[in-house]
Amino acid sequence: MEKKTIGQFIAVLRKANGLTQQELADKLNVSNKAVSRWEREESAPDITLIPALAELLGVTCDELLKEGRITYSEQVDKRDAKVEKQVKSLIQRVISKYRIIMWIALALVVVGFIMPFVLAPSPDVPEVLCWVILILSQIVAFVMVTIAVAQMRDIRLDSEMFENADAALVKNMTSI
Repeated sequence: MEKKTIGQFIAVLRKANGLTQQELADKLNVSNKAVSRWEREESAPDITLIPALAELLGVTCDELLKEGRITYSEQVDKRDAKVEKQVKSLIQRVISKYRIIMWIALALVVVGFIMPFVLAPSPDVPEVLCWVILILSQIVAFVMVTIAVAQMRDIRLDSEMFENADAALVKNMTSI
């Protein structure tokens, strides 16, 4: 099938919908001469008319601008690419959050070890307080690391589930 120009595509769609140039022009609030010029490739519809024109002709804006129908496989490819991009973005955000939590936990560990030595020489600070600070900072750091690791494990499982679901989806689409 040879590729149509946008004007030829508009003409084919207009005729397929049983519209004359005048009827299409009236519905778009343009002159029938404008529609004629589009179909002869002397001009193109104004960009603001594209959504209304596409709706009247029973196609999407993408199809109208592409000058042809978009096949099911093209729609699936476009959707799959968008989903993959969203999943990658989500995974990157979670990994970034994981790194932040790990850095905070590391800072707590370091502070927890340093604080007793900073506070110990002071006669006003009891030795027990130094040990409490050390132990509490280590517990908080441990809890943060545990939460971060659990989140990463969930992301890994979700990622594997997505990959498996994607393979099953592809398998089902090829059998259609």
